[in-house]
Amino acid sequence: MTDKKDYLCILPFVHLYAGPMGETKPCCIADPFQTDKNLNTYSIDEVFNSKEYIQLRLDMLNNKRNKICNVCYDAEDRGEISPRLERNNKNQFDMPNITNGIVSTDFQYIDIRFSNKCNFKCRTCCHEFSSSWYEAEKQLVERKNIDHGTTNLDKKILKIENNFIENIKLHLNNLKMVYFAGGEPLIMSEQYEILEYICKSKRSVHIHYNTNLSTLKYDEESLIKMWKEIIVNKGSVYLAVSCDGLYDLGEYIRVGFKHKNFINNINQLKKNNISYGIQTTITTFNIYKVFETIEQMKELKIIESTDDITFFYAWGPIGVTVKNLSKAHKEEVMKLYDENLDNVTKKTKLELTNMLKFMGIDEGDYDAVTEYEKEVKEVFGVPK
Repeated sequence: MTDKKDYLCILPFVHLYAGPMGETKPCCIADPFQTDKNLNTYSIDEVFNSKEYIQLRLDMLNNKRNKICNVCYDAEDRGEISPRLERNNKNQFDMPNITNGIVSTDFQYIDIRFSNKCNFKCRTCCHEFSSSWYEAEKQLVERKNIDHGTTNLDKKILKIENNFIENIKLHLNNLKMVYFAGGEPLIMSEQYEILEYICKSKRSVHIHYNTNLSTLKYDEESLIKMWKEIIVNKGSVYLAVSCDGLYDLGEYIRVGFKHKNFINNINQLKKNNISYGIQTTITTFNIYKVFETIEQMKELKIIESTDDITFFYAWGPIGVTVKNLSKAHKEEVMKLYDENLDNVTKKTKLELTNMLKFMGIDEGDYDAVTEYEKEVKEVFGVPK
């Protein structure tokens, strides 16, 4: 499965992804299908065995590169270990019976972004993934100077309708893994309903969150208590905690983030033996502060080593992706990272080196970066 000439990925055969507006694609980072098969319009069966889904599976089975999955294939061309290869290597799922590209809709893995409901308004986000962005994005769209997010601004909360929770439960008889993201999953009723379903079924299911860790309760009910029950039933719970900086930097980038509350909730996870790791997205806002933040996390005992952090880089919006920094800034970044990369673990060095490869050195659009920062600062009403 890991041979460079092999284009197979297990996910299109066993996994359902859906975004906050009901849109579907092979996984969260793949390109969307040309023909929109939306869960607010089509049934789960119609979506998962659509013509494009079937063609993607057939291409993979015939060792053919389908452009919808280029985000992984391109990463592999750069010498990176792509999410496709990582997922295949883990051997977590069983390949189902396949008939002319058609497979069962008894999912082993679901990644459903039930809505865009979120209590943060991160500068790197948009209305599609945060309801708190609603007013800001309306202003940005009205200015028409910036390519940003979704223009679906007829309502603040975007969500999958069509009695979706009850429908999806009919397709979970073989469930092995759930990925919760958002929006902010910990404040979503749908997340709580799925947890209840898993706890009542007493099945071994692995839960993976992407969360801002702003709360550990849903409607006054302890999420930690439910997570412990899942663990007792031989499942697991892991929280990938999004944190792009601490103290003032964290509160600046992720509007709604409160440093003290964050530290208190991290300590609650540690006290109750709930597994977590830190997930940091590198953007124009924090690219110079990465090594400083690492040291702060060590001092506060959030992490033991940089192996406890997974570093990503933002592909967009255009104003936050490091690819669009000016050449002069990129040269400063390269110098800073060259001085510090030997002080981190092998895993972190690889992740940060991949980020630098993505950043490049010659190409960029610094005007897009400065214009984005200017407009977002004005819309957020926060001075530099």
